[in-house]
Amino acid sequence: MRSFLSILAIIVATTLFAQIPSASVTGLDGKKVDAKTFSNAGKPMIISFWATWCAPCKRELNAIAEVYDEWQKTTGVKLIAVSIDDARSSARVGPYVNGQAWDYEVYLDPNGDLKRAMNVQNVPHTVLIDGSGKIVWQHNVYNPGDENELYAAFRLTRIARPLYDPSSPHFDLCILRTARGVRFGPRQWCADPRQLQHRRSVVQPR
Repeated sequence: MRSFLSILAIIVATTLFAQIPSASVTGLDGKKVDAKTFSNAGKPMIISFWATWCAPCKRELNAIAEVYDEWQKTTGVKLIAVSIDDARSSARVGPYVNGQAWDYEVYLDPNGDLKRAMNVQNVPHTVLIDGSGKIVWQHNVYNPGDENELYAAFRLTRIARPLYDPSSPHFDLCILRTARGVRFGPRQWCADPRQLQHRRSVVQPR
């Protein structure tokens, strides 16, 4: 139990439970918006930092687009795509987005204000915000299938009540220390016992 709490303390101290900072971004309509006002009526949000010159970013957003309707129906999640294209390439964002089948909110961050405020070092960088507006998960780089990990992460944010039942195979929380940092998700992620830090049944999704 002490080990479990220590790992959670590391997560909290590094990235989790902070909120979206105040930083100005621009919509495709040219209107300025303070990122601190991003909201989704108490439902989860995804902020995806990307750029038109970033091939993995576009692969990730296209992969999510294929399942986005289903995600919205089951969880109400909203994705906000923030382009970090600078002044030289930001004019390409609108035409590119218009050519895609994306149903996302898209904003421009040409000066990198939000990028710096959220300590984003490179793209793609994906951030999950829970219904109360707190950052609960993030990762960077994209490999095929990472969208499934993202889906599992925001399903885990829909906590109704504690469920401490070691016999349950469905609600175990797996915490891994990987090259990308500390990550958490369903028990299936702990297939490699060398990476397993702790596993305990902790949440009952709504």
